[in-house]
Amino acid sequence: MKADGASLRQAWILVDAKINSLTRAATMNRKSRRIARSFGQPTFDTDRTNARLAEARSALAMAVELQRAGEFAKAEAMFGKAVGLNPKSATAQRGLGCILMGRDELDLAAVHLRRAVALKPDDTAARISMVALLRQQGRREAAARAYEEALTSDPQIGRLRSQLPNALAEPWARPIDLARASVGFLRLNPAIRAAADRSSKAWPRPLTEQELFGTIGMTAVASDRVLRFLLESCPICDIELERLLTRVRGLLLLKAEAGAAFDNDDVIAFAAALACQCFFNDYVFAASEAEARAAAQLQDRLSKAIDAGTAPPASWLLAAGCYGSLHAIPGAARLLEFGWPDVVRTMLRRQVAEPHEEAKLRNATKQLTPIDDATSLHVRAHYEESPYPRWIKPARPGASTTLDAFVRGRFPSAPFRELGRGADVDILIAGCGTGQQSVETAQRFAGARILAVDLSLASLGFAQRQSRSAGLTAIEYAQADIMALPTTGLSFDLIESTGVLHHLGDPWEGWQRLLSMLRPSGVMHLGFYSETARQDISAVRRVITKRGLGDSPDEIRAFRQELMSAKEGSEQRSVTSYPSFFSTSECRDLLFHRMEHCLTLPAIKAFLDANGLRFLGMQTDDLMMSRFRHRFPGDPAGLDLDRWHDFEQRNPTSFAGMYEFWVQKKA
Repeated sequence: MKADGASLRQAWILVDAKINSLTRAATMNRKSRRIARSFGQPTFDTDRTNARLAEARSALAMAVELQRAGEFAKAEAMFGKAVGLNPKSATAQRGLGCILMGRDELDLAAVHLRRAVALKPDDTAARISMVALLRQQGRREAAARAYEEALTSDPQIGRLRSQLPNALAEPWARPIDLARASVGFLRLNPAIRAAADRSSKAWPRPLTEQELFGTIGMTAVASDRVLRFLLESCPICDIELERLLTRVRGLLLLKAEAGAAFDNDDVIAFAAALACQCFFNDYVFAASEAEARAAAQLQDRLSKAIDAGTAPPASWLLAAGCYGSLHAIPGAARLLEFGWPDVVRTMLRRQVAEPHEEAKLRNATKQLTPIDDATSLHVRAHYEESPYPRWIKPARPGASTTLDAFVRGRFPSAPFRELGRGADVDILIAGCGTGQQSVETAQRFAGARILAVDLSLASLGFAQRQSRSAGLTAIEYAQADIMALPTTGLSFDLIESTGVLHHLGDPWEGWQRLLSMLRPSGVMHLGFYSETARQDISAVRRVITKRGLGDSPDEIRAFRQELMSAKEGSEQRSVTSYPSFFSTSECRDLLFHRMEHCLTLPAIKAFLDANGLRFLGMQTDDLMMSRFRHRFPGDPAGLDLDRWHDFEQRNPTSFAGMYEFWVQKKA
């Protein structure tokens, strides 16, 4: 399947089951029918000689058009007629299943989607729709397995695997947003699939190289470019692959400890990528006491080699870098002076050069406000110890736009009053963390003046290095406390604060203080944890509190292993489906944060009403909006928060990430 970059990016997004017409098979319009045909899916049965089948085809065509027009009840009736006339039509079964899923008839929807898959096992649209249904039911692990089956069922989708390195390197989206789809693609490699299965079945027993890889050896896995690119881009978010990589890391340590060189260039490149992965995930993998001792001894040997001014073997660097950051070794900067293969030099840049640059930037960061609030001091300490995420590249930017054009384009039916200032706007990123949002905002609104603040100097150092790397010098970074920001007298046209205010002692008070800095008709982009969606996380946090568990890296690693071994379907196991579970710093934030509040949509609505704010819309994916419109056809723009509350009660995991939405201050 040959395609240009734009169409391949679109196809990649399709298979991630988030914003694609394959996932929403019932919403097929003319464009999506062309996409379906490109994946080898017939849109209509072809037996034109049989009158009954001809009538079924006519009903199916009418059902598609009715659904496209938003006539959901009529579309359901016509899909039902098509199924009645021709129950062997996989397309009709899939269409009816998706319509039923849209109105939360999940059990009946599953019946029709399973029939569609049974009738046509290579119907990727039906399989991806089944993935969406399982996610809607909160069965995340079952959804992950179904997703892998969907990928392996269609060889043409499998060909997209070769495009994944480009998707991650450019990147086409945030790498972490591609991670879940990437795991399914990795399993298309039989060597990876077999080794991951062996590791999981034997866990926690260590395996020899022969036991883990069989006669084909490590190279069959190490040579997989997709795996290496993913390791270098973001944390691997999969239990079985984590266990495989944990075992491979142990084998590399044994080789280095014995003084053996790594087998070939592929194994060297793989080991370098694995060292980058371990650095990104803050060394979250489990390690036995014997491993920890051996790694410490290897780091000591490295330190002595540095002191002696001699270049250590590359295997020492790579194995040691899989167990601890090399920049913590005294004199590590001297490692950059030796000649290394490019893959080793890349790993050293990540683990040595970049942390040193961040330290310099951190120390030079200006303080905009005092930080003396007790909760703020507590939270600052948390993020000084655990800045995250350690992202590599921002998503490739689209065309720059104005704030007015962006909001109008995202929420075309919202009661938005344009500011009329073009690019001449002031933007505040309140709680910028490691700068990913700041960079993306600066790329989106070229010419805007951006102030990005955070409590954590460690996070700000990382953010400034990444901004410089992206060639963005117009972002002003400063250390500040949101609770004290109004004392600066600054004001803004746009304030973005996602995933921040719920970590304040009083999120409502923090919101009001930011609101005091928003100009008339100014816009806010906000994100809050959902009380409904995070019930599983709240349950695990109660266990942590009851047991008095601390949040040291060793304690987090040990508790993660408990959760990974919990019974599938339990609240404990369900938290392993969050991408944040797969790095130490993010898991600390997910489960061990010292200050966290979860909000509800009725409470948010009450705040908007009391503070003169106009709701512009939820920032969500096309699939969720399609389901919302299906349930509430009278509110296609999704402007009624009471309806969103009703939607969430019927679909409790809808906002498992956050409520993310935009509001405008009334003039």
